[in-house]
Amino acid sequence: MKDQLSLNPKEAKAFVILLIGTFVGVCLSYAFRKAEFTLEDLTLPEADFLEPSTRLVFAGTLASVFGFFLLLCLVKVQFGGVELTAFAGIYNLAFVLGIVMGINEILLPQSIAKRTTDIWEKIA
Repeated sequence: MKDQLSLNPKEAKAFVILLIGTFVGVCLSYAFRKAEFTLEDLTLPEADFLEPSTRLVFAGTLASVFGFFLLLCLVKVQFGGVELTAFAGIYNLAFVLGIVMGINEILLPQSIAKRTTDIWEKIA
């Protein structure tokens, strides 16, 4: 008997689009912070010593965790009358959500930590 991974293709596609949006947002965030952008900047770490590839993986992982929180309804966020839990079915929303999380990649760790602390305080 084979073990099968129960994977919803619709949700998997939404997470891939969320990651792509996050990577685009991280690049935009970097462009917003840099007044003068050179090709060498793509390989140099910033003041927080994160390499560009590490920054992408870190922001993508945090975006995925936040996406799982949304998908499991552990966090409810509403933006413009649309609940962000719908990102798994609305791919444009997944992309925009990823871009927003990528642009805010500097603030994303503090935001998720605060939300997680709020959740644990309500449970305890």
